Amino acid sequence: MNRDVDERSHIFLNSGIIFWILTLIAWYCHYDVVSVVLFLLMLLFFTLHILNIRIIKMFRKLRVGGAGVNIPESADLLLPTVKENTVVAESNPPGQEDKPANTVIASGVRFEGDINTGGMVYVYGTITGNIESREGIVKVMRNGLVEGNIRSRELIVDGQIKGTCQAESIDVCENGSIDGTLSYVSLAVKKGGVFIGQASLLNTPQQTANIVDLKNDNTAQGVKSGKDKKMTN
Repeated sequence: MNRDVDERSHIFLNSGIIFWILTLIAWYCHYDVVSVVLFLLMLLFFTLHILNIRIIKMFRKLRVGGAGVNIPESADLLLPTVKENTVVAESNPPGQEDKPANTVIASGVRFEGDINTGGMVYVYGTITGNIESREGIVKVMRNGLVEGNIRSRELIVDGQIKGTCQAESIDVCENGSIDGTLSYVSLAVKKGGVFIGQASLLNTPQQTANIVDLKNDNTAQGVKSGKDKKMTN
């Protein structure tokens, strides 16, 4: 399009020059009427030439995004075409891992099978199977039902669970109900929540280390006492 405008501008300029020469010839030959007509045509083509130059400048500014940068005419063919409304996708920085996707079981959906994920799991519908998200959070929303075992870092129950649950933190909300076995580090049952079954406390790595250290100290004391007793005898 820009090339067509340039060609028209050259045509208008050349036509104006030709009519200017013809006007001089007609005026020299005393053809007054013809010279006036040729003079008007000359003005017309020169005006069209000036308008085309302005159109070319406006077109170049639009191609660079309206920044208003002065660009030489000779560099027109070297300009890259700038597309409007272009979306640029940003790549992840090197070494950055993608976040795990969340899993949602929508209301009215019945899912049969096991779920193993590293992200969050939202249960609005019904799941018949096991859920495992050791580093994630499992939320059984109101009217949600899970018939199976759940293993996660955090478990929030506002629906129903029938099975074994193991998590560091278990919260049973007002409308929550658990029928099964619980293994937890922290357990909270709010007013209105229901739990039926057996519950056991999980040992954290810190607690396990303390128990080992205590046994080692007791053993060392017993050995020392035996040596002292032997020396007394």
